[in-house]
Amino acid sequence: FFFFQAEDGIRDAQESRGLGDVYKRQRVPNSKAHKACGDFLASELGRFGAKVYQQEAILTAYDGTKLESRNIIGSFNPDNSKRILLFAHWDSRPYSDHDPNPANYHKPLDGADDGASGVGALLEIARQIGMKAPNVGVDIIFFDAEDYGIPEFAREKYSNTSDTWCLGSRFWGKNPHTPNYRAEFGILLDMVAVSYTHLTLPTKRIV
Repeated sequence: FFFFQAEDGIRDAQESRGLGDVYKRQRVPNSKAHKACGDFLASELGRFGAKVYQQEAILTAYDGTKLESRNIIGSFNPDNSKRILLFAHWDSRPYSDHDPNPANYHKPLDGADDGASGVGALLEIARQIGMKAPNVGVDIIFFDAEDYGIPEFAREKYSNTSDTWCLGSRFWGKNPHTPNYRAEFGILLDMVAVSYTHLTLPTKRIV
């Protein structure tokens, strides 16, 4: 229901990653750049005509660190009961624990693909919806504190559990932005800026 402008999606990904003095650093929770980027995303959704909700919460990381997190939700046509949910995470990982060089393990990732690419695509979708709204309600959610899970180098010290990942979406699942929220379906956009030509797609249509 929209025409995607690739150059605008790339621009939005770059801006959410961090162009300029305010956005140039990684989006690790509790950092100044993280807060500034969150403000930018909320402002953009509002500029495109969405009703903006901001869920602020203190979430606890695997090591006890208290994360100042914020889920940012833009609702288009909020009174329509038939809804579609689109989402991505906007935070970036504080570790490079899969880097070939162990010296980089404690360095944060830029998150250009893992985070910013999905956000950039959704910002462009939001812009298109703002120009020509579909006949359904659309909710765009930027989840926070998704990539603060236990790093590989700390698995022996802390329990190996997946519960340390996706903290923002877990919080939203228990506390949706509107009571009794329900969508027809949801689509996650994550790491959409790289080629996946090595993957084999199914030949049969799955309904």
